[in-house]
Amino acid sequence: MVTPLARRRLAKVARETVTLDRLSGGRLTLGVGLGSNRFGAEYSGTGEQLDDRLRGQMLDEALQILAAAWSGRPVHHRGAHYTIDGLRFLPRPVQQPGVPVWVAGFPGNARPLRRAAHYDGFFPVNLDHPDQLAEITAAIAGARRDTAAPSLPSGLAGPAQDPQAPVVPSLEVPWLQPFPGALLSGRGEDPAAVAASRAGIRLAWVAALQYLSARQRAILILRYVLEWPAAQAAELLGTTTTAVNSGLRRARAQLAQALPAEDELTEPSAPGQRAMLERFAAAFENADATALAELLREDVTLEMPPARTWFAGRAAVLGFYIDRALDAPGRFRMVPVMANGQPAFAVYQRDREGVYRADAVTVPTLTTTGIARIITFRNPGLFALFGLPMDYGAAAAGPQSARDPAVPP
Repeated sequence: MVTPLARRRLAKVARETVTLDRLSGGRLTLGVGLGSNRFGAEYSGTGEQLDDRLRGQMLDEALQILAAAWSGRPVHHRGAHYTIDGLRFLPRPVQQPGVPVWVAGFPGNARPLRRAAHYDGFFPVNLDHPDQLAEITAAIAGARRDTAAPSLPSGLAGPAQDPQAPVVPSLEVPWLQPFPGALLSGRGEDPAAVAASRAGIRLAWVAALQYLSARQRAILILRYVLEWPAAQAAELLGTTTTAVNSGLRRARAQLAQALPAEDELTEPSAPGQRAMLERFAAAFENADATALAELLREDVTLEMPPARTWFAGRAAVLGFYIDRALDAPGRFRMVPVMANGQPAFAVYQRDREGVYRADAVTVPTLTTTGIARIITFRNPGLFALFGLPMDYGAAAAGPQSARDPAVPP
């Protein structure tokens, strides 16, 4: 059976799926789809959403909420279509990390196939002939290969023009994720080597790899990050040393167009960076839009995976924050961490009970002229990787995490 999630109460679905999974001993598979008005005109006859695109957005957002509910942790979600504030769904399903999800769709419709590529299976609707099943299988396998490279929203489409544009999660994309600083190389290394290593893992640099071809990415990582000799890289890739050197030059030229100038970026120990980070955190904790505006560059960008929506320019970014985040002092608590070799913050958001719950990891890119980019990863599951608790105030959370400091003392 296929469930059109856009028509269902998600809290009820979360509890029902757990019940069925436990009663069946972990054998439940959840079939989901958009539903359709073509069967009996039920949607138009009941005043429900008729736009397939919007129902698709609701489905993506609903699946994200269900995944969070099945984790057993409190669910904090504020999206374009749903809001859940601190509810916890227990017990958890037998199957972990959650109930398998199969996506339904009509043959020839590419979007359900792309969605199915990120879940466990596909329910074909109205097959005309058996050969279509083989075509569907090949299409899903191709979609999984094509989306293998992690991305950020800016690599998929242009920025939103309206600060009030819907921010809808999209689970069809393998989003780039931050790398905890505590998992990087030890602190006793040569400072120059540490700085060079940090440059190769900055989020902006890693994100820019999506603009390169697969061959250029391989060459750049082998030569620049792993520091392989050109001859060794050429042997591995089955090409010539000349081709490797040429590919490296082209890759660097393309990256130069997508990245801030290297001499504008600041190192974690640079004078003034601690003050800029403290002002950034204070602006959110105090809901101070004026203070935040003073820190942002005119060309600042804001990205929030897993949402495809992103914003460019101080006016748009600030407008978004004023409308969605800077509404009341004390809503957020910012805990310094390191992500991809650069300062970041684990963001806790206060729920209706007054408890600060894990919400997101925010990574600002600091330059000598201000903050050039903000990437906010709306995934509370990242907190465990950073050695932080899900609730602010536990022993592991403090203004300066000993395991993962934002700025060296």
